[in-house]
Amino acid sequence: MADGGILSIDETVKKLRGTFKSQKTKPYEWRKAQLQAMLQMMQENEEELRESVATEMRKPKLEVKMTEISTIRNAIKHALKNLKSWMKPVPVSTDIVQFPSTAKIINEPLGVVLVFGAWNFPLNLCFVPLVDALAAGNCVVVKPSELAPKASATVKKFLEKYLDPEAFAVIEGGADVAEELLKQKFDHIFYTGSERVGRIVYEAAAKQLTPVTLELGGKSPAFVDESANFETTARRLLFGKHINSGQICIAADYALVTKGAMEPLRAALLDAYHHFYPKGEAAKDETTHLVHQRHTDRLLAMLNEDEKVRGEIVIGGQYDRDSNWIAPTVFYNTKPEARMMQDEIFGPLLPVLPVEDLGDALRFISDRPHPLAAYIFSTNRTAIDTFSSGVATGAVVVNHIILHFSQSTLPFGGVGSSGIGRYHGKSGFETFSNRKAFLHKSSRNVFDLDIVY
Repeated sequence: MADGGILSIDETVKKLRGTFKSQKTKPYEWRKAQLQAMLQMMQENEEELRESVATEMRKPKLEVKMTEISTIRNAIKHALKNLKSWMKPVPVSTDIVQFPSTAKIINEPLGVVLVFGAWNFPLNLCFVPLVDALAAGNCVVVKPSELAPKASATVKKFLEKYLDPEAFAVIEGGADVAEELLKQKFDHIFYTGSERVGRIVYEAAAKQLTPVTLELGGKSPAFVDESANFETTARRLLFGKHINSGQICIAADYALVTKGAMEPLRAALLDAYHHFYPKGEAAKDETTHLVHQRHTDRLLAMLNEDEKVRGEIVIGGQYDRDSNWIAPTVFYNTKPEARMMQDEIFGPLLPVLPVEDLGDALRFISDRPHPLAAYIFSTNRTAIDTFSSGVATGAVVVNHIILHFSQSTLPFGGVGSSGIGRYHGKSGFETFSNRKAFLHKSSRNVFDLDIVY
């Protein structure tokens, strides 16, 4: 036991393993009680939860309400509503050679699982996978991001107060703690974050043959053609760079716009910008700040690149390095070799590149790693269908940005380097479950054909 009577990481995992072996977490009643406790926690402590996130990156409280509190609450309610049906064995048919027999799929909890949270949505990205893991009947270790220390402390404070301490633990700390956790044997590891760290998690998990869910990111494209409603397209593209200052793995990372749509979209972007920010430019108290100086400097290197490569600034461009703030900024005629086009931006910058047509855009996208999401702004049904079938991605959204993340009935996850596995709703329940095959063959020798043997 560590100093002060606090269990070490190894002792904590062993305690949870003992709880799981006792079968305590398997019954519907236990799972329901944990989810109800989480819902009660959200209702009784909403203001403190909101404040912990709002002060972390000076995030507007309404934005916290929308992207954190409401999404988490909806995920819990969705799980409570559907938990009984998710837990029921699923009957499946059997072949004629198995007659008489019955077969079914039984969803059973995996055991002790590890959830790594992320700093950009420090409540949502801890709580939503936790909801899925608890619904599936697992014991859970949650490791919040050390880059959001106030939110991390709040996560620990309330989860340890409301959830079963025999089946759940929050472990705070930096990279050294994460490294120690990855030495433990878990039955599943869920990680949200960068591709670089995702590779480290994947490599550590492979040593123990532990299955993983990796929610990573990448450069999610948006395509705009001449048939788009430019007013709503501009508002929604700008919305994606306003929310959390674009520090979202599924924000549109760049836009491919047909040449005939470039000027109408430019005019619409200017109108949308002035509608969003009536003072003429974004104010520091209207948008979320960036997580730290290193991230700010990385984005400023993109913003201040040679205009011939970076492109013309159409809207935005203001920044305050000392307070880690950059206004939502759109560039026109960005070159593919620009810094912004090499790695995921993860900030309030949106480069726009002209393309000849949809085919040109699809070739551009397919030449790059698979994105976590892909967006198309169009009213052309053929173009929409061609785009949807032509992009290998975790999700396709038509005429909007990001919204699929809050839909509990849709699986969320990537493909290739943008991620492994799915969660949210039933998909999350199944991720944290062992889908056991069960076949019951009659013991009678009727139809027990010799050919079988």
